[in-house]
Amino acid sequence: MAIYEIRRQNARYLAATFENRREFADAANMSRSQLSQRIGPNPTEIIGDSIARRIEKAANKEEGWLDREHPEVTGELEERKPPEGYIDPNELMIAVQEVWDAMEAKGEKITPPILISAALIYMRLRDARGEPSANDANQSITIAQSTIQTLDFNR
Repeated sequence: MAIYEIRRQNARYLAATFENRREFADAANMSRSQLSQRIGPNPTEIIGDSIARRIEKAANKEEGWLDREHPEVTGELEERKPPEGYIDPNELMIAVQEVWDAMEAKGEKITPPILISAALIYMRLRDARGEPSANDANQSITIAQSTIQTLDFNR
C-alpha cells in the first residue's frame, strides 16, 4: 500500500476518535474542506509530510505514526494467546465437575483443596492425552491426595 493510502487510512481512523470532523480539522489546523479533500469519501488531495505531522500532533501521536500501518486501524489484530500457564475458568469448572462426579461415584468425600488440585491435574492429563480416559479423574484424585498429604507431612 502506498504511503499516501496508509496516511489516508490512518487519518480516517484518527478522525473517528474526535467528536466530529470539524473538531479534528480545527485540531490539525485545517479547514473542513481541506480535510475532506484528503480523507473524505472521494479524496482529491494526498496527505503530504507537513499535513501528516500536523495530524499526528493533533491526535497526540508520535512523528511518523501516520506513515505506518497499524493493526488496530486495518483490523488485522493478531490473535492474542493467553499467557503461559493460563487456566481457562470454564475448562476448570468442567474439570471440577468431572472430578466431583468421579468422587461421588466412589462414594467418597473430597476437600476443596484436593478437589481443585485434582481438577488441575485432570486438565493436564486431558491436554496431554487429547481425550480423557475413564481412569483420569480417579488418577488425578489419587495424585492430588498424595501430594497434599506429603505437603501436610512436611510442615
